[in-house]
Amino acid sequence: MRESSPGLFDLPTAGRFEPARLTQARVRLGVSKSELAAKVGVSAAAIGQYEADVNSPRAEVLERLAEALQVRPGFFSVGRPLARIDTVNAHFRSLRSARVTDRQKALATATLVWELTFALERYIKLPDPDLPVAPPEATPAEAAVMLRARWDLPDGPVKHLGCVAKRLLVSGGRVLNACRVM
Repeated sequence: MRESSPGLFDLPTAGRFEPARLTQARVRLGVSKSELAAKVGVSAAAIGQYEADVNSPRAEVLERLAEALQVRPGFFSVGRPLARIDTVNAHFRSLRSARVTDRQKALATATLVWELTFALERYIKLPDPDLPVAPPEATPAEAAVMLRARWDLPDGPVKHLGCVAKRLLVSGGRVLNACRVM
């Protein structure tokens, strides 16, 4: 690829600030507005105004935000796909054992994974998902039973689920030998 060619995540941007990106990055790291404000050298109210799209950060503040949130300044630009995963559409095994901040971090990370997939699909064709269709009234446990039957998985915990999924892709739907842990 030539140096002038766009990179994997370089979509055309209008150079404007996307407030939802700031919220996404802050929540992903589990940082409060006050904590971020202290790291960046602005007030918590300023962070709130940036996230609410009342004001946009100046260039030097944007640089400090990017550094504090471990992203590139371009992460905050308009023009990249922005998935919004609502908590209503997410399932957590136990709402009592998972803190709200942990659930929010998980959703922010899932959003980034969706965006990565979107970017990758510009360059490669990912296989179609091989998932059973569960009726709307099915419980998560019933859906899990359907998936185990479809993928020919044994009962009980699935160790190294990522390896199992990879093997399913490679074998065309049959689980081959178990993954080795190195």
